Amino acid sequence: MERRKELATFLKTRRVQLSPIEAGLPATTRRRTPGLRREEVAQLASVGLTWYTWLEQGRNISVSPQVLRGVSRALQLSETEQRHLFELANLRMPEVLNPLVNSVDSRVVAIVKGFDGLAATLINQRWDVLAWNDTAQELCGNYEGNANANILYNMFVHPEARKRMVNWEEQAKSLLGLFRIEASKFIETDWYLKLIADLTVESPEFREWWPQQKICKIMGTSKHYNHPKIGELFIETTLLEVQDCPNLKIIVNTPIDEESARKLKLLTQ
Repeated sequence: MERRKELATFLKTRRVQLSPIEAGLPATTRRRTPGLRREEVAQLASVGLTWYTWLEQGRNISVSPQVLRGVSRALQLSETEQRHLFELANLRMPEVLNPLVNSVDSRVVAIVKGFDGLAATLINQRWDVLAWNDTAQELCGNYEGNANANILYNMFVHPEARKRMVNWEEQAKSLLGLFRIEASKFIETDWYLKLIADLTVESPEFREWWPQQKICKIMGTSKHYNHPKIGELFIETTLLEVQDCPNLKIIVNTPIDEESARKLKLLTQ
């Protein structure tokens, strides 16, 4: 009930804030209250007046994502407002597959570089590495000067990952499972199909393991490194979403014990 009341209040406030002129309707001289009338919203959204009235009254009625999209367009809601409306209606907002992100706001880059004592990288939908800090460069060794740095390529194609990671096979399989679930909404995009095709050709392990359909939500075990400069250390991996851009994520590699933390700091000294 509280959720429906909140949804109803939200719709009403947005309706009264939108003028007929802004909505593309002819201006009229007599209006008791500001904003649009319910019948005007229903007309713009191509829904029945009774149904929309019930929705704005907070009644327990069924709502489809398509109809809620129509209401969102009629009220000219921003993307953030649309997401809030869908959350209130207990619905998942249909995803809009934005183009592959290749440029990054300087604020986000500064955040990545500011992770002191931790290895941090910024990736896009394809898991291309767009930014990194010095610790990540020293830990992985594959970013500086590599115009096509990619997390999957680094793991499966470049030999440096196998040299430095003691539990490489375990981590590589987990990485595939995480990528599969993270990128499942992109499976019909050209860049996704090309990435899978290229890795299938270039890595026999990828070619064998990818068809096994393994999925996982997190990297379940720590990475065991044997680094040429600092020796053995153990790292946990966390993925953080960038709120302003859902298609970007920050990978943060955190040492799991004091000895690993001490060694990780030595990389940039």
